[in-house]
Amino acid sequence: MLLSYRNIDTGHILETLVFLELKRRKYEIYTGKLGDLEIDFIEKTQRAIIYIQVAESVKNSGTLERELKPFKKLKDSYPCVLISMDKTINEDFNGVRHVNALDFLTGAGLS
Repeated sequence: MLLSYRNIDTGHILETLVFLELKRRKYEIYTGKLGDLEIDFIEKTQRAIIYIQVAESVKNSGTLERELKPFKKLKDSYPCVLISMDKTINEDFNGVRHVNALDFLTGAGLS
């Protein structure tokens, strides 16, 4: 940042921060693959599984659709969570819960 490097992939950095926070909380973490679709993280505890997608922003309808698409292919009923930096979007998307990344990183749970 000090060198004014402008091509930083903040979405990838956010994904790494979420991964590290999940590890800090001592969850088992996996990635998921459904054909050519990917689920960023599968959080596993003794009691439950939670599917997690991470995006810098989902205000763009194309990005939102891309992030939700893997969830639509799931055949079980475990919770699905979309984490983004968006503050104004605090709603569910057909059962997928949206969580603001800063809220998540400062202590909000996923379950």
